[in-house]
Amino acid sequence: MRSVAADLDISPEQAWELYSHPDEWPAWAPHMRGASGLTGYRGEVRAGASGLVWLMGFAPIPVKVTWVDRGHSWSWKVGPVEMDHVVEPRDEGGCRVALVFRGPSVVEDLVAVLYGTPAQLFLRNMGRVGRLSRNGARAS
Repeated sequence: MRSVAADLDISPEQAWELYSHPDEWPAWAPHMRGASGLTGYRGEVRAGASGLVWLMGFAPIPVKVTWVDRGHSWSWKVGPVEMDHVVEPRDEGGCRVALVFRGPSVVEDLVAVLYGTPAQLFLRNMGRVGRLSRNGARAS
């Protein structure tokens, strides 16, 4: 298992909204161009949903949402890798968001090398986008 995380100064509820709603992804992760078939209740990812994710520069990628612990974490399977998306409150306020990669060790290592650093930057950007939207500004 490999992971990246970022401590954010936005509420866990706000981070959950940004992390679990595909319509919000392009605002903080600009490489995510869109998704279809993954949502249910109020646009939130839904356990068991299968669909496509569009990444900048790639053909649509098939994914399956494997589980959702509403307000806290969710996971999807992309090929041989399961990716857990986690939001945890911090005692001092704000939250920690994490992306956990699970799969065959060689694949975990490859994903971590290729996507780990950009993913951490995108997670930090989630905090910036959350602060801007909290203050009524638009992120760009």
